Amino acid sequence: MRHVKAQVTSLDIIISIIIVLVMMGVIAVILTMFFEASPSREYYGGQVFTNVESLNGSIAFLSDHRVDEAKLVAFSGLDYESRIKPLVLADMERFSSIKDDVCIFFTAENQIIPVGNKDTIGMTLGPGGTKAACDPNDPCREYRESFAYVKPVLRQSGPDENRIAKMSIVVCAG
Repeated sequence: MRHVKAQVTSLDIIISIIIVLVMMGVIAVILTMFFEASPSREYYGGQVFTNVESLNGSIAFLSDHRVDEAKLVAFSGLDYESRIKPLVLADMERFSSIKDDVCIFFTAENQIIPVGNKDTIGMTLGPGGTKAACDPNDPCREYRESFAYVKPVLRQSGPDENRIAKMSIVVCAG
């Protein structure tokens, strides 16, 4: 009799373990169906530069790490809210954590290289929550998060003179 009770008890334990493992599997499958993994910060940086390199026509200022100065000035003259922001952040609006504002600027030897008569392209929240030209020293001071992406580019600083600069795109979120 004792032998039969021991077999029943061990069978109950095995069945219980199997049920727990199956339930854990079902819960894992349900969670993965409802929650997508968010893309990494590297993805956003790649997407931002892809968007800038995919600009067309008279505003396509970046190609093969080279900046076309005339097209860059034309791009910087566009309306921020209706043109610059949607073009740079295209295909990123679906990510709720990365959709607020963008600031673009160029530096070389720790100095800002102006774009036309501006130091930066884009706008961010200034003191009091109003939109203002972004400050390259602290572009996202009024936001929860910032994502900075940097790429070396070739800028023409004179008719026969080129120099390597860092193109920074800062996305300010929340």
